[in-house]
Amino acid sequence: MIALDVALDHPDRVRTLSLVEPATFWVLRGFGRFGPDAQAAQRTMDAYARDEITEEHLEAFLHEAAIVPADADARSEPRWPVWVEHRRSLRGAAAPLHHDDDVARLARFERPTLLFKGIGSNGYDREIVDLIGQACPHARVEELPGAHVSPLVSMEPFLAILRAFVAMHPVID
Repeated sequence: MIALDVALDHPDRVRTLSLVEPATFWVLRGFGRFGPDAQAAQRTMDAYARDEITEEHLEAFLHEAAIVPADADARSEPRWPVWVEHRRSLRGAAAPLHHDDDVARLARFERPTLLFKGIGSNGYDREIVDLIGQACPHARVEELPGAHVSPLVSMEPFLAILRAFVAMHPVID
């Protein structure tokens, strides 16, 4: 979300823009697509800011973000102890969701833009990518396995696509 905001504010300082399922709910709101699933996710994230983050909250988040598959036990994951130790970091998860902007700025963004969405990601994350891809005049959308963590799950194809994209748009002095 921050990268997109900076790019829209300072397009003259940006050569290319690459985003992976940005948490830009303002895009959904701006296109009138802020549906029940996104609203529920925002309510959940808002609750994280004011309530104690329990292990149950953490487990639900890991499934919602598709970090852990829905049919897997998050608590049996090798990283579970680290996630539990740092679960309070979810307190800030709602902040980007309340950012607002003007979707018309997307149409004025002339820089090459590469967007990634994950196969298996929730509908609103995928829709955000599609809406940005449709609105930005020089955008390309790629889809990779691995849901919201597709750059980790599909690291080699992700890096190959990213490298090729950057190579297509060299620095011009």
